[in-house]
Amino acid sequence: MADRDANIESFATRDIAYGEEITFCYQMDFECRTRESRHRELRFVCECKACTVGTPFQKLSDMRRVLIRGLEYLCQGVDIDGHKDTSSTPLISNPTLRKAAECGEIPLSDILVYSLLCMALLEQEGLMTEFLVGRVGPGLMRLPYLFNEKANAEVAKLAMAKETWVGKLCVAFKLFGRVDAADGAFAVLLRMERALPP
Repeated sequence: MADRDANIESFATRDIAYGEEITFCYQMDFECRTRESRHRELRFVCECKACTVGTPFQKLSDMRRVLIRGLEYLCQGVDIDGHKDTSSTPLISNPTLRKAAECGEIPLSDILVYSLLCMALLEQEGLMTEFLVGRVGPGLMRLPYLFNEKANAEVAKLAMAKETWVGKLCVAFKLFGRVDAADGAFAVLLRMERALPP
């Protein structure tokens, strides 16, 4: 039986100014959950600006987080619970696109665009922390080197050289819908990572 009096220790990764609010993410998938879903999981009422009912920010926050969840589905091929979406109102309503995501067949160029759009939305939510950038950033920075087509690789590298996530997205969007000779190998790699059937 677990010790009910166990202590949890937290450490700051940067200096905290006097009077500065300290926030903590209770769950890794909260960035793509709406206010209602977060509160169901938390079982207490949060009063951050994304949870203050009826405000313009809260309404936009819910829309952004649904978009983030859908974009992550397109990139990962599964929902936040690690399973395929079988609900009557799926996140990705286009069955062909949903199947392509689930089979790891989204083109590399589209994965880059979806990932950068996700990062830009997370930044708008105020969720772009050093921890998140450290967790997701290295994988995104490697994507340009996976392209086989020189023109695609050059656009992707130019995109990743931009300072902001929106700047990266604006340049990378030129790649959206482009095919690349690396798409097949990338699909195989994704299937292996996810243990998906061929």
